[in-house]
Amino acid sequence: GGKGAVKAGKAAPKVSEADRAVLQLKMQRDKMLQGRKKVLSVMARETEIAKALLKEGKKDRAKLALKKRKMQEKMLENHDAQMERMEEMIEGVEQAQREKKLFEVMQMGNQALKDMQKELSLEDVENLMEETQEAVAYQKQIEELLSEQLAPIDLEEMERELEALGAEQGLVSSAPPAAAAAAAAA
Repeated sequence: GGKGAVKAGKAAPKVSEADRAVLQLKMQRDKMLQGRKKVLSVMARETEIAKALLKEGKKDRAKLALKKRKMQEKMLENHDAQMERMEEMIEGVEQAQREKKLFEVMQMGNQALKDMQKELSLEDVENLMEETQEAVAYQKQIEELLSEQLAPIDLEEMERELEALGAEQGLVSSAPPAAAAAAAAA
């Protein structure tokens, strides 16, 4: 595929101007790192030349080699300051990208919340709460009516009936009537 080819249905990630800027800054930083290595190499070579010239008794030429090294040191200091600013710029752009992404995500969340709130009005919630209270009250009335109907039943009569049923089926309970009724209820 060509430059614009997309793999297996996946959309290519959108490259923003900020992404391009970070890439350019990082490429420039990498070039500067290579340049720094060259400067360090030149400095080391000038030091070795100065040592060799001193051994040969050529003090003036040795001074010249050290002067060249000093110029390289100055270049290195400027170079390092530029690299530091470059790193700060890269970090600043990347931090701004993270903050922008966070802002966008928060906006989406806020919009989703607003949309849900439109679907769920306070009036709807109040109506639901009122209907729930009415349903609970109605259920309590049903429970009260049922418990009033069941209250007059004689428990001893019920236990005797259970024992009679048990005797019909050949089951004789040796347990007290209340325990037999509890066992039968379980």
